[in-house]
Amino acid sequence: MPGSTHDPLRKIQAQQPPDSKADIGSALKAARQKRGHTVEAVVSNTRIPKKFIEALESNHFDEFPALAYLRGFLKTYCDYLEIDFDALWKQLQPPAPQEADAALPSAHGDSARKPAKAPARTGAASSHGEGVSGGALAAMAAAVVLALIVALSLRQREKPKAEEPAPTPAALEPMRGASEATVALEFLDSAWVSVQDDGRTVFEGFVPKNSRQEWKSRKSLAFRTNLPAALRMSVNGAKRPLPAPDASGLRRVEVP
Repeated sequence: MPGSTHDPLRKIQAQQPPDSKADIGSALKAARQKRGHTVEAVVSNTRIPKKFIEALESNHFDEFPALAYLRGFLKTYCDYLEIDFDALWKQLQPPAPQEADAALPSAHGDSARKPAKAPARTGAASSHGEGVSGGALAAMAAAVVLALIVALSLRQREKPKAEEPAPTPAALEPMRGASEATVALEFLDSAWVSVQDDGRTVFEGFVPKNSRQEWKSRKSLAFRTNLPAALRMSVNGAKRPLPAPDASGLRRVEVP
């Protein structure tokens, strides 16, 4: 109707609300924390607004203007965390709509259940066909709006950039005649690491899963990480257990 303030997005959401009792947020938050990622890091890599990341992790599904946004952002977040999207989305599926009461028998006979034929329309209205109710037209308009929103969202949303392997820092030039050691770290999972050579930070950042990084030192090498269980260390090609951390969290490797 002209001048109406009706919002078709809100109507779509009201017809098919997600299950407010479903708890997908704890699974998303646990997967993010396991990989050592902050919410800010997720926002930077997926381009999902921070408020929607927080809404997903806290199960506040009413923060999304329509189901298309909820599904799209959840799919992108699951792909980034490498977890099963379908399993979480099934928890949010609305119940199947019940069959119309018109299919049930009536105490007054089936004829009482049959809707009366709509009067023939004249003029411009008849060109849209007879028997088309205002509710049906509203539903058709809402479906068209939803289809346009989904198409625009998929076209405008950029594919999240994959994390690039952290560059291997340049090896320190050894002094002539001085001994040096090559310390290598293998990452069984994505983890944050900070590496210091003789007290000077030579690398700090996230390293992706299945990566290998090497550093050479003439004195002593120290590092700290948020996920020590994901790291395997070798010194000059020989496997070594990770050193125990000191009071500051640094694990020190002395050059032989």
